[in-house]
Amino acid sequence: TTKNPLSVALALYSGLWAYGGWNSLNSVTEELKNPKRNLWLSIVLALPTVIVLYVLTNISYFTVMNKEELLSSEAVAVTWGEAVLGPVVCALPILISVSALGSANANLFGSARYCMIDSSAWYYSSGCAVVF
Repeated sequence: TTKNPLSVALALYSGLWAYGGWNSLNSVTEELKNPKRNLWLSIVLALPTVIVLYVLTNISYFTVMNKEELLSSEAVAVTWGEAVLGPVVCALPILISVSALGSANANLFGSARYCMIDSSAWYYSSGCAVVF
């Protein structure tokens, strides 16, 4: 633990990536059926779900491993997997890759909407409007 305000701020900022998906949700509202209801439901259901999953993950880490193991581990999830999953731990990198691919897909979908909206509003050239 550190008392350096810069390190604390950096840690808080680095943790925000876990909750960054809400931004993509707002950019794809045109794709939603009944966006007034479904956008609100998506935010209200997804944010607490993500918070609970992260808290449960951390509780699991602290239940299975002690402080020394956590601090000395190069990959906490792998150390946890070796202790809990045993030989099935080899599937953990595959699951992490699938999760990262899903996140990249969602970000690509959300970001592409910005380009499409800009091109349809003539902020891009008409050639870009056809592409996007």
